Amino acid sequence: IATLLLTIDIVTKDRRHPSILKGFPIADWKRLVVKALVALVGSIALWIPIVVGLIIIGFQFGFGHFSLPSPVYSYELIWQMDGKFTDMSLGMFLLRCFVLLAAWMFVMIAVVLLFSILFRQEMLNMIVGVLLIFGERFYTSRGVGYFWDVEQYPTSYVQVGKIVSKYQNFYFTTPKLHDMLGVKLLLASAVIVLLFTLLISLSKRFRLIK
Repeated sequence: IATLLLTIDIVTKDRRHPSILKGFPIADWKRLVVKALVALVGSIALWIPIVVGLIIIGFQFGFGHFSLPSPVYSYELIWQMDGKFTDMSLGMFLLRCFVLLAAWMFVMIAVVLLFSILFRQEMLNMIVGVLLIFGERFYTSRGVGYFWDVEQYPTSYVQVGKIVSKYQNFYFTTPKLHDMLGVKLLLASAVIVLLFTLLISLSKRFRLIK
């Protein structure tokens, strides 16, 4: 959500200063690449206040240890609805959550850039972003993974903590949801959307500044 709010007008606001931007001898696709990188850096920088807060709390109450075990659900016999709990270190859990979140940031930035040059409406960017974030709600139900290949939907990987801990595997009744699969799917989707966006930007019809 923070990434969406940060990037929602990163392209559309250029219309407010067309004369200034026309003076820069840079192609639209290069400008979009720069905007994507700036948005990604800005999104990652949003973690700074959280990290500072955790450090302050750590000095007050102790930091604990990244080797603490974190429970992870693991299917043994899917046909018997049986399973067991294994564990991973807390440090690994947090790292995998962050990687999945970073992939989601990349997807959000790519989608916002695409809709910004297609429709040039900030409100539409907001609607599409919200649908992307909460799209999982339209098909979330107990055992839906037994009938649908939910692991192939990018929106199935929004709740990163539940994905890494495999809670969603238990809830959806599927052993196929995995955070690394989600990262690959999200990054592939983002790259495809970004390439499509850059190709569209080469058309005079969709120039950033007319």
